[in-house]
Amino acid sequence: MNDQQSSGPSSKVRDLWQRNQDLLRNAGSLAATTGLTSIFGFVFTIVAARMFTPDQVGWGNAAINSMQLFGTIGMFGLGTMLIGELPKRQRDRGGLFAASLATSGIGSAILGLIFAVVVGLYFSDAHHLPGIAGTPGQVLLFVIGTSLTGATLVFDEGTIGLLRGGVQLWRNMAMSAIKLAVLPVTTIVLHDAYGVGMSLSFVIATVGSMIPASIMLVRGGSRVFRRPDWQSLRRLLPVAINHNWLNLAMATPSRIIPIVVTVVVGGAGGGVFYVVWVISSL
Repeated sequence: MNDQQSSGPSSKVRDLWQRNQDLLRNAGSLAATTGLTSIFGFVFTIVAARMFTPDQVGWGNAAINSMQLFGTIGMFGLGTMLIGELPKRQRDRGGLFAASLATSGIGSAILGLIFAVVVGLYFSDAHHLPGIAGTPGQVLLFVIGTSLTGATLVFDEGTIGLLRGGVQLWRNMAMSAIKLAVLPVTTIVLHDAYGVGMSLSFVIATVGSMIPASIMLVRGGSRVFRRPDWQSLRRLLPVAINHNWLNLAMATPSRIIPIVVTVVVGGAGGGVFYVVWVISSL
């Protein structure tokens, strides 16, 4: 009887879990991240809609979506490449990870700066995106936010490749919580007319979210700072670029639409649209 029980369905499920627990935990952390950040994003948008005018919400969300758009492009497929390559390596994973983060951060910053300059030069004052190409301070904030977005997106996917999916889950949860906590402060301090307080809270939250993520990596026995392995990254760039086309096809439409709507119908119309967009996405 005991032998039959030990070879029954429960035993098979237990063996399956033991053989694949890292993979299943990673998959679970990704699913949890998607669901929980969607809920927090919904709450953030509703809170912002109560603290800002529709015009400010429209411009603020257009700036944040632009950061995410060019941060996604600035990943250059490196995050997906890390998911595939890091599990194959027993040594020198940290160097490839560090080189990928640096490349994405620098590339995203360059893309963000080019976009801000183009918007400032070729859009009229009545239709340009003021939270992106307004004052030099707004341009700097946008470039920093874009750079951080690209680097942290690669970081999240790199932790999946390291089979440490819980790190990216808690980083995204921390970011969502910090955004909500900081938003009232930025609103009071800035008193801006273009929702820059929303962009600033996004950037502060991105920086702050790396603190718990770094602590978790250190506790897990990983070093946070590594010398970038540029040679390995150079060899793997063709693989990363092949991944990039699929990533862009999947991710960019949802980022572009709110920006286009805000440019076409203005900040107020864009703000109303974005609230509805978030509700439907949730």
